[in-house]
Amino acid sequence: MALRLFRKYRKPREGEIVMTEHGRARIVRILLYADVIEEMRQGGASHEEIRSFDTRVKHFLGRENRYFECELIYVGGRVGRIDWSEYLVIKNRRCG
Repeated sequence: MALRLFRKYRKPREGEIVMTEHGRARIVRILLYADVIEEMRQGGASHEEIRSFDTRVKHFLGRENRYFECELIYVGGRVGRIDWSEYLVIKNRRCG
């Protein structure tokens, strides 16, 4: 069942409103796998950290093109970020 829901909600939309454990937020940017890797490189992540991240993504999702992170702005202006798994939990909670 989770896989079916993952397919249905695989791609969040910018502007979408989500309710996280920290409150109501709007998705303002979607970062794909390549964006996250580039951010890690620019942030000084080691080759081992990047390789470990890549291994986890491939283990859980099978392919990098399924990975994403959502940058959020909460009511009040605080910025946060959730990854694909947190997004899936939010969508399952709403639909369940």
